[in-house]
Amino acid sequence: YTVRTQFSSNRKLAMPKKKLGDLLMERGYIDQAALQVALDEQKSTGKRLGHILVDNEIITEEQLLEAISDRLSIPRITLNAMVIDPAVIQRVPVEMARRYTLVPVFAIGNSLTLAMADPLNFIAIDEIKYHTGCDIKRAVATISEIREAIDQYYSVADSLKGIIGGPRQDAAPTDHEPQIAEKNQETDSPIIKLV
Repeated sequence: YTVRTQFSSNRKLAMPKKKLGDLLMERGYIDQAALQVALDEQKSTGKRLGHILVDNEIITEEQLLEAISDRLSIPRITLNAMVIDPAVIQRVPVEMARRYTLVPVFAIGNSLTLAMADPLNFIAIDEIKYHTGCDIKRAVATISEIREAIDQYYSVADSLKGIIGGPRQDAAPTDHEPQIAEKNQETDSPIIKLV
């Protein structure tokens, strides 16, 4: 009983975080009418409120990121101004980076920081944590910056793999390889196979 009383009183003292719509209104980016229209669309489509407002050109992606950064207390980073270590990029496969619209930006010890378009995508965070074994830190960046970074850094990583002799995904088998295998299967003598 005392635990419940203490928990209840602590809950009252905690400041509730503001909702995204309220933050956007406080900043003067939207008014109550625009928020209500977006909330109605959110109920019917299931899309996130911020994406609805950006898609309908009520706010910019930059304004949305400012509010998300403030709401979640995570940093807003500009990927265009960064140089990312290729070793950090290689920690997250390109398929995951594209699927979840994120890019690893730096690693310190066992922590990996991801620039994410949707920092509330806990499925992505969990999958990358499982894949890398790292503790994940979040930062927020625009979708366009993340896509550009993926194109830039993952193509560089693929080029480096090609230069140092890593397996290439785009290498197609040549037409004569199956013929050689067939000839080897037809002959019984190991000497003929070598010739």
